[in-house]
Amino acid sequence: MDSADGVRIHYVAPGEGSPLLMLHGFAGSSTDWHRFGYVDGLQSENQLILMDERGHGRSNRPLDAKAYAIPNRISDVLHILDHLNLDKVDILGYSMGGELAWGMAEQASDRVRSLIVGGMPPRLGPPEIFEELIGNLEQGLDFAAGMWGLKGSTMHRFMENSADALIASMQAIRDWQGYAGSLSALDIP
Repeated sequence: MDSADGVRIHYVAPGEGSPLLMLHGFAGSSTDWHRFGYVDGLQSENQLILMDERGHGRSNRPLDAKAYAIPNRISDVLHILDHLNLDKVDILGYSMGGELAWGMAEQASDRVRSLIVGGMPPRLGPPEIFEELIGNLEQGLDFAAGMWGLKGSTMHRFMENSADALIASMQAIRDWQGYAGSLSALDIP
């Protein structure tokens, strides 16, 4: 499906029941949820919305960091939810997907029934933390995979990405200010 800004976003929605949006981590894709057994374990009771975030998997890979800003990524989710005629969903976000989950909680809370976030705090450290990661990617996927100690199937999946798209995505993550609200005031379970 095409997003509001014309970026093609791939998604599937297997299963029956309560809708659960599952957002993968950086350099991953919706197939990660299959690989780790989540789909087999959850699809009998949930309609799983598995999307490849822009720049990842089978979605388009823009090369401008602005394309990966939280408002654009939220828009991608809302287009999918509207296409599926879903008012509210539970969200499970991991790492980069957790960033998007926090964004949904802040900017589209009326569409979020509950929130599970792993591997991503509501606020990130200083942007300088990401400069080394971006520098690794600028040297190429092989170099970054070696620096990050990736091996086996994890390295194989990583090598399917575009270094330039991952750089743009990482630049947007670096520039994210984090969830601005108070967690104690968050009105989402």
